[in-house]
Amino acid sequence: MKKILVACLTGTLITATAFNLHSLSKMVPPIFLPNLIRFWLAAITLGCIQGFQERVVPALSIRLINSAVAAGVLFMAVPNVLWLWSMHYLPFSFVVLSMGLVPLWINVLHNYKNRDWLIGGGVSLVGLVAVGLTLVPIAHTSASGPLPPVWTCVVACLVASSTSALAGLLARNLFWIHATTNLNIWSMIAAAVFLFPAALIFGEFNYIHLWPARYWGELALLTLVFTGCGAQVYRRFSFHLDRFSASLLLLLAPLFTLAYSLSTGDEHLSPVGIVGWLAACIPLFYFSRRGSPLHWLYHYLANSRRVGDRLEVDIEGFVKTDQANGAIRITSISIGGIGYESEVYCPVSDKAVVTIPMGKNFTQVTFDTICAYCAKTKTGGTVWRGGLAFQKMDLASTQILAEFVARLATADRSTGPAIEIRKEYALRR
Repeated sequence: MKKILVACLTGTLITATAFNLHSLSKMVPPIFLPNLIRFWLAAITLGCIQGFQERVVPALSIRLINSAVAAGVLFMAVPNVLWLWSMHYLPFSFVVLSMGLVPLWINVLHNYKNRDWLIGGGVSLVGLVAVGLTLVPIAHTSASGPLPPVWTCVVACLVASSTSALAGLLARNLFWIHATTNLNIWSMIAAAVFLFPAALIFGEFNYIHLWPARYWGELALLTLVFTGCGAQVYRRFSFHLDRFSASLLLLLAPLFTLAYSLSTGDEHLSPVGIVGWLAACIPLFYFSRRGSPLHWLYHYLANSRRVGDRLEVDIEGFVKTDQANGAIRITSISIGGIGYESEVYCPVSDKAVVTIPMGKNFTQVTFDTICAYCAKTKTGGTVWRGGLAFQKMDLASTQILAEFVARLATADRSTGPAIEIRKEYALRR
């Protein structure tokens, strides 16, 4: 029941964000400047939250700048501009549906070699296009002023979903090396910088003094609550969900906005529209019950309370503590530390030295750690499973070490045992 309640609360926050965007789209036409203000102030808000909770300032490096630019442009700037523009002319339930399908398409791209995933992604895409077919008469009667071609708006939603899915895939596979709060903060700043020239070229700064007080209030709500504080909520709540509650969360916003559009007369479902909605939502519900729920919550880049996401690896090494020493199997790694399995017991807060042999010429990698947690498991004997946090290294050094060990895990070394890497990224407690 607690997990369902958390899913409903998170889904309500996402739904409220959609309604807030819908309200903004009906008041004034600018699309670049509102998103610029939104991401700039949201980055400041999230940075203040991080500083208050963790007593640190957002870290920055060249590697992080490159990742933040890619994520800021693909995940934040381009999709949100296109979605906000489309809401001017289309029923916003369709726009929210295109937003809601992003997690499905991220996982379809990640599992592109699996036929079931490709079929599910194709069915959802056909369903979204079928719903778009029914919007032509509605868009012409509900919008005011000169209208762009309706299919332009529908294609804009598809492009927005595609770029957002691509950014989510990059975050899942390439950005794991970064602390996720830092990645989101600097991505928001990169998105704001990217949108500044567009807002300047289209002259949106010239009309900022004409924005009504209600618009500023709605924009402040979107910026400070739904985007800034909302990112922290997604981050915290994501660890309290199971597969069913994650499915409920993903479907709540599209179905609720559809019910609202039907009740207000903004949308009328034809038989084609009904089939399209079913074709879009059923794969989302079915496939979201597979794998970790964390892989489906991409409202916040790389959901994690850890210092960076964990990459699953399989590396054999040695560990030495004050009490004993022996073999260790590294099962995951991040810029914060490693997950391990070993027959050697390491009490929490005890120091441990981990060594990874790289060949038969006494080449090895050694680093200091401290035990963050340890628990006993039964797998044909007494095996301890836990986490070791890196010690005596700054952020740049831990990034280099984590990336090196990750590359080591994928290498097929002729001088040592072959190492098999698991292809799925996951977060472990």
